[in-house]
Amino acid sequence: MKKFIYILLKVFIFLLFILVVGCKERKDIQKKQNQLFSPKKTEVIDYEERISWYLKRRKIEPVLVFSNNGISEINMEGYNIKWRQNSNENGLEISINGKIIETKGKIALNSAWGEKRDSIWYLNNISQIKLYKYEQASIIAFLLIYHPCNGHGCSVNYQLFYDTKTGKESYFSRFRTGFELELYDFNYDQKIDFLSKRFDGRNSASMVDTTTFEMYSRLENGSFDKYKDSAQNHYWFRYIYASSSRIPNPNIFEEHWIEKIIKK
Repeated sequence: MKKFIYILLKVFIFLLFILVVGCKERKDIQKKQNQLFSPKKTEVIDYEERISWYLKRRKIEPVLVFSNNGISEINMEGYNIKWRQNSNENGLEISINGKIIETKGKIALNSAWGEKRDSIWYLNNISQIKLYKYEQASIIAFLLIYHPCNGHGCSVNYQLFYDTKTGKESYFSRFRTGFELELYDFNYDQKIDFLSKRFDGRNSASMVDTTTFEMYSRLENGSFDKYKDSAQNHYWFRYIYASSSRIPNPNIFEEHWIEKIIKK
């Protein structure tokens, strides 16, 4: 009798082992099928956050910053700076230690919206001034605005970079930057760089927006020009995104840059 019970117990243990192994194999097969036939989940990259983080690491810190609180004259590290609106609203007149700069007739080096470059004549005030001293260069940077803004002018800010050693003036426009007025050293060559920002338009069918950034670098004569590679192709990166949170986000980033901004 004991022998019979022992045989039954061995048979039960064997059947239980077969059942457990079979269940595990079925689960493994199901898992592989799910991996093969289910859509793969991809990481959603927040490109705006990545771009912002990259720019913070390349930013040059100014020596002094002045944010306008309604005055029209300041002294900054030995520079006496005054400004006023010209008669008949023909731009700004800026005086730097007696040297007069007039924005009337000046055109931005870049476009902020589409292909057309903006005229600077209608701007009537200065929102911010920064003094940069970097390596051998010294630049006074002005954030120019029109107040009160309307239409296109509310989406674009304008920058004037004045080289204190050569007297060169460089004007830029930048799309939807708020109060951003920054300079960079993108490739660690001890040269001052500026990043333009252009809105390339909205696809009315898909409601997808495109924004392109381009790199400008300071030349020896104090002016700025597009920075190019050995094949004379300029450096840029582009972000393509949905204009509304209710629209599926294409989340596309393209670049021809001096280094990889987005490392996937």
